Amino acid sequence: MLVTSGASLEAQAVLRLARWAGATELYITAPRDHFEVLKKISAVTVLDEDPEEWLPQLRNRMNVVVDYQYPRNFDSVREAIGKKGRLVCIPSRKKAGEGSFLSDISSIMDQYQLSLYKRSTMFDFAESFEMNPKELHEDMNFLMKLLSTRQIRPQADRFIRLKDIPKAQQQLQTRPLSGSIICEPWKD
Repeated sequence: MLVTSGASLEAQAVLRLARWAGATELYITAPRDHFEVLKKISAVTVLDEDPEEWLPQLRNRMNVVVDYQYPRNFDSVREAIGKKGRLVCIPSRKKAGEGSFLSDISSIMDQYQLSLYKRSTMFDFAESFEMNPKELHEDMNFLMKLLSTRQIRPQADRFIRLKDIPKAQQQLQTRPLSGSIICEPWKD
């Protein structure tokens, strides 16, 4: 499995779930300054963001590719997919002008381009939430069951209070994280 944009927490969660589901070869792309932290957190092979660096190694090998940078580097991502592999594209964060006529046309064109490839799909969490709330509810219940039975465990670096956020931000400049920082504003 290859997950692009490894610096995101969502991508890291996808990899942890893939490992839980039995995936053995996991790759993640990220900026070089995130390599050490991602290796600790994810226990995966971390690759440079630049497709020229990773494509020769992964061309036609991946069973699953989750692309958090779609449509950026789409051709390279597609080349990494094996003969019977699957591609899931997560559109990049919404841009300014969201909801405008031009952004709607761009989204339609992206979906059309993706529809040309048989084993691919576009997944937009916000859209899925609006269109399939029952399915989302079932998925969340499934995840909560995995959490409650400790089959999956989030990796927390530390728990902080709301007033400790500025100090934590300063520490991020000098110390890499070994997991997520969880803010608990309701505690003293």
